Amino acid sequence: MRRLGSTLAASIRSAAAADSRENTAPATVAANLVKIQRALRSAAIALASIGPPASIRSDHALLLKGVREYATELDGVIRRLRGGQVTALKAIPTLRGVRDMQRATYAIVEKGYPIVG
Repeated sequence: MRRLGSTLAASIRSAAAADSRENTAPATVAANLVKIQRALRSAAIALASIGPPASIRSDHALLLKGVREYATELDGVIRRLRGGQVTALKAIPTLRGVRDMQRATYAIVEKGYPIVG
């Protein structure tokens, strides 16, 4: 799980770094979000194949749900960006999938399973 988390985080950081340059076109940002969606969907497939210990089974299920939600929720952000609405990016931290991923990750780490870094 740690390798999977690191790979996903690296994909997101890479796309975000490309978007952090000043005056990045909304279409470019949208294309980078599509790359993040692909990484999220690949991560979901890998997560679904992991049999977590009983102590984190529900947290793992929440993490998997969050990854899938985030990938799906990005559709709306991408659509708005393609329409020129750069402010659509402000919605990302508030997406349910992002919040579920954060809650699950914190819970899993709290129980002694280092899945990030």
